[in-house]
Order: sequence, then structure tokens, then C-alpha cells
Amino acid sequence: MSDITISSATTAGIALSAAHGTGVTITQTGSVDVAGRLGSAVYAVLGVAGTVVNMGTLSAPAGYGVHLASDGSVANGGAGDTTALISGAIYGVKIGNGGPGTVVNDGTIRSTTTSGNLGEGIKLLGDGSITNGSATDQSALIAGYKNGIEANGTAVSVANFGHIAGIGSSAYGLYLRAGGSLTNGSASYTAASVTGVSKGIEATVAYTQVINFGTILATGNTGSGMGRGVGLAVGGSVVNGSASDTGARIIGDGASGVYIKGTSASTVTNFGTIAGLGATGIGVAIRQGGTVVNGGAGDMLATITGKKGIEFQGSVRSAVSNYGTITATNAGAIDMETGGSVVNGSAADHAARIGGYRGIVFGGAAASTLTNYGTIAATGSGLLPAVSLLAGGAVTNGSATDHAAVIAGGSTGLLVVAGSGMIVNDGTISGNTGIAFTQQAAHAAAMLVSAGTVVNAGTIASTAGSGGIAIRFGAG
Repeated sequence: MSDITISSATTAGIALSAAHGTGVTITQTGSVDVAGRLGSAVYAVLGVAGTVVNMGTLSAPAGYGVHLASDGSVANGGAGDTTALISGAIYGVKIGNGGPGTVVNDGTIRSTTTSGNLGEGIKLLGDGSITNGSATDQSALIAGYKNGIEANGTAVSVANFGHIAGIGSSAYGLYLRAGGSLTNGSASYTAASVTGVSKGIEATVAYTQVINFGTILATGNTGSGMGRGVGLAVGGSVVNGSASDTGARIIGDGASGVYIKGTSASTVTNFGTIAGLGATGIGVAIRQGGTVVNGGAGDMLATITGKKGIEFQGSVRSAVSNYGTITATNAGAIDMETGGSVVNGSAADHAARIGGYRGIVFGGAAASTLTNYGTIAATGSGLLPAVSLLAGGAVTNGSATDHAAVIAGGSTGLLVVAGSGMIVNDGTISGNTGIAFTQQAAHAAAMLVSAGTVVNAGTIASTAGSGGIAIRFGAG
């Protein structure tokens, strides 16, 4: 049976089947407007891979714009037609899990519901791909009240050059329920956006990859986890911007900019801005350790900020390389529960800055390492250390040819608690006490006593005046 063509207005839904045709084309002069409850403008029966090409309008004010019960493909609009529209109250497009589903949108796909727990622009039950817009069409829109897009398959890829939006009070822009990947924009097309209220992007069940050249934003700020830019529940990687795209943004208005859980180490590479703006917001939170790279040799403008700048938890030791700015408004700029390593700046980058209420806290049971060519500062009112090594470690501040490196704290520039510290300084270390090797109770059963060595070719100074101590060794 040949495919169906619609070139005029009709109120009768189109059914695709082996007997009546498995494909339909709606021309620019064609429209299908189905009024019945749960009706579909286009419906492909179970077992049929339907094909829908829409250049006109498909509308189901009480149902589904397009419903392919098994699998198939939907093309909405094209390079010469960005006005094509698919809309439905419950789903703009829904594709089953009988096989891969493909959606290419150059117009608008949307759910029109404005209340309740329904309404998604696209619902993809199986594997497949979704492409929204193109290099020549950055106005393409996919929107829904519950979620802009929800995909359940384990192999799902989303490429967005336009706008994906979840607009309801608890909406996700993009919900990848079994992992997958998102590429938002490109180095040449940076206006792409994925926005939600509860989450910009949320991914569960499997490792997920996010590459962003535009904007990922969550606007909510009224509950726990509400307003998270990117949330990956089972690990993953996030790349924000590039050396040639420093305007990329991942913003959580109510919670973290990037929040990653999982059982293995994850990675975040940032060339733009990642911000957790809520009262409990963290710029980047990784719950099983991993690696964060902020900026690079060609990008010293990269910024990560939040109540905490970066927080690592879990049993995996972590690493941070910073060439830009990492700041915190009311806690540590970098907090490593299990310890690890931090490199701040380079021999060619003295502008790198890590600072906040506290600077860096290295935890864990093993020694950590810090190499600093820029500035690390604690500016909080509580007179806190700029750098705390809670299990000892090694610090290199500056080099024989670099005396500009600065570690500046309130109570202490550099605090070593337990373990052994090896400090090599060619820059400046300062605080009420410049460097302190001290002790701390371990579960109230014993005292953890630190010791250390200082090699100084720079400046170690107390800011407390004549009664201050530049270096304090041992207890007390």
C-alpha cells in the first residue's frame, strides 16, 4: 500500500498500518486536527514502523500529536519550513519500544497541557535519536509541561541546536531515564538551550555524557534538589564549552550546577561557567570522586561557583586542575572528602584563583598534593585556613622562577593536621599563622599529630602583627 499524503485540512486522524500504508506526508497546506479524548492526529498501530513527514500542522488538543505504538521516525519541518507544528495535550510525539525511534525537528513539537503530571514534548520509550534544529535552524522548539523530552532507552542520543524546555513546576528539560548522551549546540552555534524548573537535565540508571556549548538551566528554588542544572545519577562526563566557546553556561538556580552520583569516578571539564546559585548550591558536586578541569592554557576565564565551589565525596580520590576561577560563598572552594590532588594555574598562568569562605580542604586517610602558581585564599569571617591537609601531604607554592604564587588564609595560610607535610615555598604563604603543623582528636581516642618540613625561598608571614607566628610546629 502506498503512503498517505495530506494536503488540506481534516479532522479525521490518520491511522498507519500494513494494510493502509505505513507512512504519511502532511504538506504545508495540510493539517490534521483531532478533537477526541486521547485521540491522535497520526497513529501507527502496534508492529508497524511508522514514518511521519510533517510540513504542516498536526494537532490533538486532548490526546497525542503523533503516536507510533512500536517504532518509526518523525520529521517535522525542514530547512525551508520552520513553521511546522506537532502538538498534543499529553504528548507532542510518543514512540514505543518496538525498535529504534527517530525524531528530527525543525519546527515546533509541544505538549499543550498546563497542569497535572502529564505533558511531554517527546516521549521515547525505546532507543533512538532526537535532533532538534540544525546549523541553519536555531529556532526549533520541543516543549512540555512535565518534561521537554523523556527517553527510556539505554541507547539514546539527543542533539540540540534550538530550544528544549520543561515548563511545569517540577519539570525537567531533558530526562534520560536509562542514560545516553546530549550535545547542546556546537562551538559555532552557542544559542542552544535546555531549560527546566526542577532539573535542566536528569539522567538515571546508566552512565551519561553531556556536551554543552550553549545554556543548560534549571530555574526552580523551592525544594531539595530543585533547580539543579545537570544531574547524573550513575556517573558520567560533562563538558561545558570549549577553548573557543567560553560563554557556555550550566546553571542551577536552586541547587547544584552539576551533581553526579554513581559507583565510579566521573569527569567534568569546564571552559565557561558552572554555577550552583541556591542556598545549598554547589558548583560541581561529585559523589564518588573523579576529575574536574576548569579552563585551560587558552581559557583563564572559566568559572565554577556556588555555596561550595567543588565538592567530592566517596571512596575515590579526586583531582582538580584549575586555570580559571573556583569560588565559594559560604564554604570551601574545593572540598575533597577522600583527598587527592589540586593544581592551580601554571608557570604561564598566575591569574588562576581558588577562594571562598574557605579555600581547599583535603580530607581522607592518605596524603594529598597541591601545586599552586596562582592565588588560593580564605576570605570568610571565621578566620579559616586557605589550605587544610587533614591527612598530611605535599605543597609546592610557586617555583624558582615564579614568586607570584599566593596562599592567604584567615587563621592559617596552610594547616597540616595529622600525617606529615612537605612544604616547598617560592611564593607567599600568610595568615594569622603562616603555616601550622598541629594535632586533632581522632574519634576522642587518640591524638593525630602532624610533623613536617618547610623549604622556603619565598615569604611565609603572619598577619597578626608582633604576636604572630610565621611557622608553628607540633602540638599547640
